[in-house]
Amino acid sequence: MKPSVIHAVNPLDQFLGIYESLRGDAWWPTDQAWLRFAAQAAVMRPANPGATARAIRATAESLHLQAPWYNPLPPMLRVVVAATLVQIGEEPQAFDHTLVTTRAMFRNAGLPDTSENDILAILALRVLTNDSNINEKTVERLRAIYTSMKRHHWWLTGKDDLPSCAVMTACPGSPAAIEGAAETIYQILHARDIPADQDLQTAANMLTLAGLQPDQVTARFFDLIAALRSAGTHVDSERFCAFALLSLLDHEQQRIGVRFQEILTPLEKLEPLLVGPVDANIAADLTFLDLIRFDRNMRPRNGPDELERVRSAIRFQRAASLVLVHVLPQPLPIIDPPFNF
Repeated sequence: MKPSVIHAVNPLDQFLGIYESLRGDAWWPTDQAWLRFAAQAAVMRPANPGATARAIRATAESLHLQAPWYNPLPPMLRVVVAATLVQIGEEPQAFDHTLVTTRAMFRNAGLPDTSENDILAILALRVLTNDSNINEKTVERLRAIYTSMKRHHWWLTGKDDLPSCAVMTACPGSPAAIEGAAETIYQILHARDIPADQDLQTAANMLTLAGLQPDQVTARFFDLIAALRSAGTHVDSERFCAFALLSLLDHEQQRIGVRFQEILTPLEKLEPLLVGPVDANIAADLTFLDLIRFDRNMRPRNGPDELERVRSAIRFQRAASLVLVHVLPQPLPIIDPPFNF
C-alpha cells in the first residue's frame, strides 16, 4: 500500500462508494445486505469504488466457476473472500493453491477439519504473510495456540476459534505466552460480570493483539466502553468483539468513541436495515482504518518508519476483521424498510 493511498482514502467514503457500486450491479443475488462485507473487506484498495466493485465481481465469478469449495460457503463469506483477495491483490487461482496446500498442513497438524473456519483462518494467514508463503512453522504455531486455548476452555474452544488463533500467530512471544495472556484477559473481563461465553473468549483473543500487559489492555477496554457510552453508543455483549478491535488503537478514548459513533450513524441508515452487531463491527473496522493514519495528536503519520508501522497495523487489522465477520450470527436476520425500531 503506497503512502499516498493511506492518507488519500477516506475509509467511510470509500466503503459507501463500493457498497453502492456493488448494489448497482444486477449480477449479485437479491439479498444484497451481504455486499456490506465486500465493501468493508476491500475498503483500502487504491482504486475508485466502481473499479473495486468490478474487481470484486470478477474475482467472485472466477471463484464461482473454478473453485469447488467456494459455492457451498454462506453468501456473507463468499463476498468476504472475493473482496479480501481483491484487497491484497491475490489471484483466485493462487489462493486456491494456497488453500489446498495449507489445508493439508492443517490436517497433518491435527487441527479440526472444517470448511468455513479453514478458509477464514487461511485467508487471515495470507493477509498477514504479505506475499510470503504460509509455512509449516506458522501452522505449528497456530496449532500450539489452539491446543493451549482448548486446555483452558475445552467447552468453548473448537473449530470456530481457528480464525482467532490464526491472527494470534502474528503476536510476539511463544504460543504458551500468547494464549496465557489471552486467558488472563479473559479472567479479568469475566470478573467484571461479563458472561463466560464465545463472545468473551473472542474479545479476549482480540485484546491480546494489542501487545500490552493484560491489566493495561483491559483497562483501556473498560475506558473505551465508558467513552462509547458517553458518545451515545449502545453497549452490549454482542458488540464486545468490535470494541476489542477498537482497543488496538492507542488514541485518546473519547476521540475513538466520538469517531465510532460518527461512522456508525450513517451505517445504521443504510438499506436494508440489519439486526445484530453487523453495523457496529463495520464501524469499528472503519474507525480503526481512519484513526491509525494519525498519531495521538491527530498529526498524519508520514515518516518512512511511521508509514511502515501503519501498513503493518493495517495488515494486522485486516486479518483481525475477518474474525469480526466470523462471529456474526448466521443466518443474519434482515428487516426491510419501512419498519422502524
